[in-house]
Amino acid sequence: MMQHDLLSRRTIGPKNILAIMALLLSFSLNLLAEPFPTSGYDFLPDDMKEIQDDDFLNPGMDTVDKGLMHFQDEEYESSSCANCHGDHGEYLNREKIAGYPRYSEEHERVITLQEQINLCGIEKLDRFPLEYDEDKLVALETFVRSKANGQIINVEVSDESRDFFELGKSLYNRRFGQMGMTCSHCHVQYQGIMLRGSKLTQGQTNGFPVYRIDSRQITTIHQRYNECFLQLRAEPYQRGSREYRALEYYMGVLSNGLKVETPGVRY
Repeated sequence: MMQHDLLSRRTIGPKNILAIMALLLSFSLNLLAEPFPTSGYDFLPDDMKEIQDDDFLNPGMDTVDKGLMHFQDEEYESSSCANCHGDHGEYLNREKIAGYPRYSEEHERVITLQEQINLCGIEKLDRFPLEYDEDKLVALETFVRSKANGQIINVEVSDESRDFFELGKSLYNRRFGQMGMTCSHCHVQYQGIMLRGSKLTQGQTNGFPVYRIDSRQITTIHQRYNECFLQLRAEPYQRGSREYRALEYYMGVLSNGLKVETPGVRY
C-alpha cells in the first residue's frame, strides 16, 4: 500500500504538474492563434441584427443602390457592366465573388474584388482607372459583393500566393504605433470584451464593405485599417497598398467558412 502511494506521488509530483500545465497552456495558445471563425454579426445586440437583416432599415443599402446605378451606367459608351453580367448582376459568379482576394494568373498576383472591378472597367469597357476606395468604386464593390450574400467564403492560398499570404500574416501579428499592439491582440486575444460600449469582434471580413453607425457611412476594409492604425497611434499605409492588400488576403482566409453578408452593420 505504501509503495503504491509513493508511486502515485511520483506520478503527480510538482514537476509533472508543471509539465501538464505547460501542455494545457500550449494547447490554449494554439486555439487562440487560429480562432473558430465567428461573424461580427454574432457579437451584435438584437436591435442591430434587425437593422442589418432588413433591407429597408439597413442604411448600407443606399450604397448598394448607387452601385447598381453605376453597374448599369453606360457612361457615354455602348456598354456597361450589366451588358455582361445582367441588368441586376444576375449572371455574376457568386462563388467566385466569395473567393476574393484571389490569385490572378493573368496578372500574376493576388487581386482584391475592388481591384477586379476596376480592371474590368479598364480592360473590358475602356474606362479610366479609378483611385482605390474612390466613391464610385466603393459603391460598385458593395453592390457586387452583396450579390454573393449567403455564399460561403473560400479564399484559397496557392504556391504562387503563399508569400503574399505570409506577408499578410506577419502584418496581422506585428506590433504597431505608440500602443505597441497587433491586430491579433484585439481580434483574437481580447475578442468579446467590451470597449467603448461595444464588443470587440474577430474582425472578420465577411460583412465588408460595412455601414458603421459610429461614422454614419459605408466603410471598406482598407478604410477600417486606417481607422485602426490611427487608434493605435500608428502611421497608416495607403489604401490599396501592397501591405493592406496582403492583410486583406490573410484576413480573407481567416473568414473562410463564414457567409457573405454585405453590407454588414457595425458600430
